[in-house]
Amino acid sequence: MDVPDYHLKNPNVERAIKHALKRDLNFKNANRLNKKTVAFDHKSRAKFKFISANDQQVSFKLHQSHTKALKLPVIGYKNVNYQIKVNDHLVKYAHSQGQLKANLPAGHSKITVSIANNSRHGWALFITLFAYIASLLIFSSHWRIGARH
Repeated sequence: MDVPDYHLKNPNVERAIKHALKRDLNFKNANRLNKKTVAFDHKSRAKFKFISANDQQVSFKLHQSHTKALKLPVIGYKNVNYQIKVNDHLVKYAHSQGQLKANLPAGHSKITVSIANNSRHGWALFITLFAYIASLLIFSSHWRIGARH
C-alpha cells in the first residue's frame, strides 16, 4: 500500500477520485484517494502470516477452520506460470481479479508461491549460446581469410 501506483487499479472508483481531487487538491488527500483505487483483497490478505520472500518465491502461513478457496496475497500476472505448494503438495490455482486463488485446507497450512520452472527458457538460452558461438567462429574464419589476402 505504500506505493499504490504499482498495484492493481479498481476501475469503479477512478471517476469519483478525479472529481474529488478537482475540489481539494493537496498531497494528503491525493495520497488517501489514490489508495482507494487499489483493487487488492485486503480482507483475505489479513488471514495470512508472512514467513519469507525472495526474488523467486514467497511463503505464508494460514490457519482456517474450513477448507475453502481464498485469494492469495500475491498478484498473478498473465502469461506467467506459477507453482503453488500447500504443505509441500502442489495445488491448482486460478486467476481472480488480478490475484492468485487456490483451494486451501482446514487447519494449519504453509503456502509457497513461486514461478514454475519452464524448460523453454533453458532451450532458448542454449540456442542463443549456440548461435553466438557459431557467429564468432564464422566471423573469426572470415577475419583470418581476410588477413591472409
